[in-house]
Amino acid sequence: MGSEQSNYNLGNNVDANANTSSANTSTSTFIPPRMTHTGPRATVVDSSSGTSIDPTSGMSSSYSYVLMPMPLPGSADAPSFDGTEVSTFVDFLEQLARNAGILDLNDIIPYVLRYSTVEVRDAIRYEDPFVKGNDEYNWASAKETLLSIYSEYDTKPNVTHQDLLDFCRHHNEQGAIESSKDIDKYRIAFQKFANGLVVDGVIGKQQRNYYFIAGLPKVVKEWFIEALPESQRMPETAPTVNDSVSLLKTRFGPKNLYTTPWASSSQSYKNQVRLDLDGNRIPPSHGLNFRLILQLSYPAFMVEEALEF
Repeated sequence: MGSEQSNYNLGNNVDANANTSSANTSTSTFIPPRMTHTGPRATVVDSSSGTSIDPTSGMSSSYSYVLMPMPLPGSADAPSFDGTEVSTFVDFLEQLARNAGILDLNDIIPYVLRYSTVEVRDAIRYEDPFVKGNDEYNWASAKETLLSIYSEYDTKPNVTHQDLLDFCRHHNEQGAIESSKDIDKYRIAFQKFANGLVVDGVIGKQQRNYYFIAGLPKVVKEWFIEALPESQRMPETAPTVNDSVSLLKTRFGPKNLYTTPWASSSQSYKNQVRLDLDGNRIPPSHGLNFRLILQLSYPAFMVEEALEF
């Protein structure tokens, strides 16, 4: 951390030249089942024998858990893989295996074909990891094959450390927060950049806390730092994102002079479900069109006359 000490001051902007790193990840081929509790003891149903086993003692038990069978292809709960979002598909398939109590993930290989479109099935059905009897027939190889073939069609954003730094710099220099709603919008956008980097080990959770504050618009950031206790004004001790959001929202309380009344009132208005003059629901939107404003304010004949001009 020594070379980055100059960045560890909440009053400074984020260094756009910060080094990045990546972490290797490994995938286990065994995933224990997750089930719904129906008895006072923790038990697991052995999917091969149907015997109820107490995982703490290895003894059979009269208590059991309810297993959720793999959904039928085409049903509402079943995934449908068309070649896109491959990472999401394999993760969801493994989760379904947990719910079904499948201990050997090789047993879910046929479900890849069942849950895939005809085009995908034709492309992968004769790949070695999907042909039973081949030495490569195992879930680890099948998963690797799927990710290899369809990785280019995976729409998961490829976010780098530099992307996060650019996001923070942009919002610090050009962003604006004028209401609690704006805080939520900033947080949601920030999470899209930061959370994946934490999961991948590129940045730590404490770095994420620091970057969240570093990216606040300058005026709001100055107020925020002054509101923090001295002990939390360094990146190593910066508050969590949740705590930062809670503190930020005190700035925009209804009795706080920092609140801009036009921002809060417009946000509230936009989020309301309203009714037109015929009693039809009007969903929340970013604004009302001219016809709707007239309909809410004037009789129908006056609305039509006004729209003719």
